[in-house]
Amino acid sequence: MAMLKTSIVLSLSAALAQGAPQFGSPLLRSGWIYTHIILILTGYSALFFSFIASVLYLLHERSLKKKHLNGIAGKLPALETIDSIGYRLLLIGFPFMTFGLIAGSVIAQLQYGARYFLDPKVILSLLMWGVYMLILFTRWNSGWRGRRAALLSAFAFAAALSVWAANYFSGVHRFVSR
Repeated sequence: MAMLKTSIVLSLSAALAQGAPQFGSPLLRSGWIYTHIILILTGYSALFFSFIASVLYLLHERSLKKKHLNGIAGKLPALETIDSIGYRLLLIGFPFMTFGLIAGSVIAQLQYGARYFLDPKVILSLLMWGVYMLILFTRWNSGWRGRRAALLSAFAFAAALSVWAANYFSGVHRFVSR
């Protein structure tokens, strides 16, 4: 696992040290934008479903403590299964989010230069990526499972919602008209 983390960090640092690729064709540039959007939306989807698993975990845990297993709580799988599903979704979504941010950074660097790093959407996206990494780090190294992991996953989803809300203030990401 440590070898994997080291290789990711070294690959990322080598990629960032190189100059930005030049896109001669608008079609190639739009292909990168579509790639960015698809990767980011896939990462957000995995984070959303991990959030759903976290909410189900917390509700099921609460109903077990109260010994109320009627309704939906009685039909849910074991807590360990729900936790495992949420964790796997995080593992699936993190690479998509990472590569989506890299693809978006390449396009933004070419179109806007270094000033795109000052955009609220970009800053919050990098912070959300850090929260995402924190979740995985606490699960890998600290062995967080269950309630703590579910609460942290819910916090990551709240961070993702704040990133989406930043579209209103963004100079680069204009999805909302003012």
